[in-house]
Amino acid sequence: MSSDGEFAPDHGTVIHRNENYRGLSYGDLISEWTNWLMGSNPDYYDGSDILFLRGNVGYYNSRFSFYDRGDARRFNKKFPSTPGNGIVIHEDTAVFIPVITAQVNIGDYYSGARIEDENSIRRAIRQDLDGGGEMWATVCDLNDAKHPKDPNSPKYPTYRLVDNLKNYRVESPLFKMLLSEQNPFRNIMEVPKEPGIYDAATGGYFVLLTDLTKDKKDKKYPYHYAIRFGAKGRGNYYTDAVYQITVVAPRATSVEDVSSKEHGPKDVYDWAKIPTKEEIFTGETKSVGITPTF
Repeated sequence: MSSDGEFAPDHGTVIHRNENYRGLSYGDLISEWTNWLMGSNPDYYDGSDILFLRGNVGYYNSRFSFYDRGDARRFNKKFPSTPGNGIVIHEDTAVFIPVITAQVNIGDYYSGARIEDENSIRRAIRQDLDGGGEMWATVCDLNDAKHPKDPNSPKYPTYRLVDNLKNYRVESPLFKMLLSEQNPFRNIMEVPKEPGIYDAATGGYFVLLTDLTKDKKDKKYPYHYAIRFGAKGRGNYYTDAVYQITVVAPRATSVEDVSSKEHGPKDVYDWAKIPTKEEIFTGETKSVGITPTF
């Protein structure tokens, strides 16, 4: 878990907001997540190594939906009572959770003033987030009882993801936001937007969760979880989402590091025949199957 202490040490690993994941910072991920959300089909998951989730889009003053992804997206007043796989991910997939967010671009209006530059964007983001209220992010382990797997049932253990979500407030750098004409949300946002390219930034409270099944020693896939997150935002905004997630075995790969093995690179190249710089420049070389770099 992250360095500031979590309440669910056996139910996933949370990447700290100051750490990178596969070379990507939280700011990088937020930019990528925003463009995913503004795309033509934001609820589509292509099986990549990071699963993006989302909360409610629009203004609501009460909890109104659960997210079940067993087939097409459905909005229900309660969690479906029938068994389902939800979203199926591999064990080596990270889950990016946007607890509550604020996205602002140049040309927007905030509190009656037009956003003209990056400083105005960040001021609006901070004011929007500071005006919020309670927030939550939990994982429910659905593997200890039979279906129906209702995450609201007290028989399923539920864990908070981090000790304090306030430690996971992050802002993206300024980036180019691409809003698709086919985006299903652009007309139900607080301020409807025209499709196009915008200079934007997004801030909020985000959690990147990995190793969801690390407490499962026998690795008898699949495993089932429900991730719930939400918050009371500024004004009338309220978001509360539940995703049902099924975890299957890691992706198959043939990649192997043989650097420390005796049969490693010696069986691949005859190192004595690697040309020197001088030999390359004089043309007195024979192909050895590699291109030396210098």
